[in-house]
Amino acid sequence: MPKRYDYIIIGAGIIGTSLGARLAESGKSVLILDKQGIAGGASGGNLGQISLMDRFEPWHLDLAMEAQDYYKQLQKRVPIGYRQHGGSILLMNQNQITRAEEVRALQVPRGLSMELLTPKEARNLEPGLKKEGLKAMVYCRQEGSLDPLALTFHMADTAVSNGAYIRIGETVQELVLSTQGIERVVTDKDSYQADTVINCAGGWAEQVAAMVGDELPIRSHKGTALVTQPLPPFLTTTLVGGGFLMEETGEEGSDLRVGTAICQHENGSIIIGQVTETAETDDRSMGHIGLSQMTANILNYFPDLMGVDILRAWAVSTSYSADGKPVMGYSDKVDNLFTVAGFKGAFTTAPAVADRAAKMLLRGETFIPEAVPRREHRRKQ
Repeated sequence: MPKRYDYIIIGAGIIGTSLGARLAESGKSVLILDKQGIAGGASGGNLGQISLMDRFEPWHLDLAMEAQDYYKQLQKRVPIGYRQHGGSILLMNQNQITRAEEVRALQVPRGLSMELLTPKEARNLEPGLKKEGLKAMVYCRQEGSLDPLALTFHMADTAVSNGAYIRIGETVQELVLSTQGIERVVTDKDSYQADTVINCAGGWAEQVAAMVGDELPIRSHKGTALVTQPLPPFLTTTLVGGGFLMEETGEEGSDLRVGTAICQHENGSIIIGQVTETAETDDRSMGHIGLSQMTANILNYFPDLMGVDILRAWAVSTSYSADGKPVMGYSDKVDNLFTVAGFKGAFTTAPAVADRAAKMLLRGETFIPEAVPRREHRRKQ
């Protein structure tokens, strides 16, 4: 196994593996490092939701639509569980309805389907939905879901088949600097060199940047979710709560927040989320209070799930930024450090994000400036 590469990618989530596949396909030597494993962080602990309604910026919706086209074609060749079954947002008060109408006025002219349904129409679409006090529901037929593990492992396999190396269970401990930038990447097992180091560490991206004195506006919190036994068809769409549209991006308010998110996958299992709470990045413990509140909350919406067996619950670190903006580009402090982090709901845009990042790295192209307000789009000299 070589010790020097064109690119070393830190993080084997959906962004890191997708970008690694693109760079390796171009003939570059690539090493992907991850201390936990492929999809060991947020990429392995989510609903697999493909959301479009909350992509408020034009560049963001464009990336999402491009990624969706990619998934449609990939599903014909690889079983990634992609289905375009629609997505719904449950509206419980007038503020959420007003916001939904504002978003609809914004997104429909861009080609997105958004229907505002009455409670009766909502229950016709989702017969299991029996929440009292439901005011309305927004339905987008273009949304869907996929199997996040299947997709991430496919991208990892693609990277390897294109010549990339992946080392899992290997923790980056130090980024050694020289006058030219990062000279060596030191892990708990070995040491490597690369022309460019790419930070795709998700919830750990801030810590990776700090190793070289760089600062990222990326933070992390812990998300907890669970999966049920396989059931006969129960849900038509992916459903989330009305706060999904409210542009709440920061970690403000309570240290423990319970949201509404539910999706049924191809095998019949239902993914339920999520509890979000302040925690250390490596904390994967699951609190009984959060789990009980999450299950009680979802039973308020879908009481017919009472008595269904829970097969597994998990907690993972997920990244966010205070203003909801991602970071993609070279560091303004270390010439050969490139970051791709902070893309919310990364599965919705991952293939398109990897494409843009690869073009920036390989050709010096720039991304849409408003997407990355904190980084100069400059090519490493």
